[in-house]
Amino acid sequence: MDPNSPQQYPPQHTASQQYSPQQPYPPQQQYPQQQYPPQQQYPPQQQVMYSPTTTVQVTTVSNNFGHHPTQILCPHCQYQGTSLVSHEVSMLGILLFFLFFILGCTGIIIFWCLCFLPFILDDLKDSVHTCPQCRKQVGKKST
Repeated sequence: MDPNSPQQYPPQHTASQQYSPQQPYPPQQQYPQQQYPPQQQYPPQQQVMYSPTTTVQVTTVSNNFGHHPTQILCPHCQYQGTSLVSHEVSMLGILLFFLFFILGCTGIIIFWCLCFLPFILDDLKDSVHTCPQCRKQVGKKST
């Protein structure tokens, strides 16, 4: 073979030359069929729609202000909790002071001692309820 000469290939046979229509195709080899475990059948999926859930907490807020802290809902800042209570001398306390002072001037000594009670006892004072968050007055209990 000469390296400069073109390479020659053997003649090719076409499919019609190799097998004639009268000859059957060569038999195909039978492979054993594998058996798979049965598939689990699932029900068709249903579309589920979720809606947001709203939880409402109902708290009873009393407007019956007394001498002690109470549950409030502040109308100014919407704070919900316990009020702060401070005490102020009431008009009743001032009237009792003058009454006890005048009776003490009449000579009955016990009234001299009683004239300062309206300034000492919280039950004889007004109770002012304030919001602990915004410090505004939310209620008042007058005596």
